[in-house]
Amino acid sequence: MISSTATQVRFVVSYEAGGPKLSYEPFHPFTPFTIASRANGIQFGSTDELIQALNRSGLPGAEIVVPLNCEPYAVTDEQLRVLGFSV
Repeated sequence: MISSTATQVRFVVSYEAGGPKLSYEPFHPFTPFTIASRANGIQFGSTDELIQALNRSGLPGAEIVVPLNCEPYAVTDEQLRVLGFSV
């Protein structure tokens, strides 16, 4: 059964030689923003490809890829799966 319950997460985009890598962590108010699992991120061929994938999942791609964006986003397990994460 697919859950439609939204979870608050923060995304981070790191720019690497092979293309941008998208990672996320659960959002907890008043907790410093650190991505301990960047190695588990999903790599994309280009920023445009990443933005398109985020848009397809129903998330604001152009907003999420802005450097130092620490905003929390409500996402479902299905949205994370569409992006390539295992949940």
